[in-house]
Order: sequence, then C-alpha cells, then structure tokens
Amino acid sequence: MRNDELRNSRETPASRNLGEGRRMWKWTIRIVGGLVAAVLLAVVVSVGLYQHWLTGHERDLRRNSAIIQTASGPIEYAEIGKGLFTSMRSA
Repeated sequence: MRNDELRNSRETPASRNLGEGRRMWKWTIRIVGGLVAAVLLAVVVSVGLYQHWLTGHERDLRRNSAIIQTASGPIEYAEIGKGLFTSMRSA
C-alpha cells in the first residue's frame, strides 16, 4: 500500500528534502532581511540624532561667539559656561 501511495502522490523522499531546503532558504532570507532592516533603522535614527545635536551646537556657537583680529587674521571664538579662570578674575 505504501508504494501505491508514493506512486499516486507527487511527493517523493527526494522532493521532501527539496522542500526542506526551500524552507531553510526562506528563513535565511527572512533573518538576513530583518537584520538589514534593523541596521538601516539604526543608521537612520543615528543620523537624525546627530543632525539634531549638530544644529543645536551650531546655534549655540553662533549665539555665543565673537570675532577678533589677530596678527594671523580674524578668528572666531566662543565663551561658554563659567570656568575656574572666570571666577578667579572676578574675585
């Protein structure tokens, strides 16, 4: 009876192994695709956070910077915060 069932069905032991290989490839592609998507998402979020930080940093520099003339030409500098030397001068 088993031989008749094999002849009548399209599935053979060899085709059963082929199906397992296809399933394995599907899962491999899913896993690799998921990893690629996760890396892409991490890159996009990182670039967005970096751009946000850079914009704020540049805004602070423009707001708190000054240009002075030196022997080598004009330079831009920024005074940000209160440090030890600022406290010592005013004392």
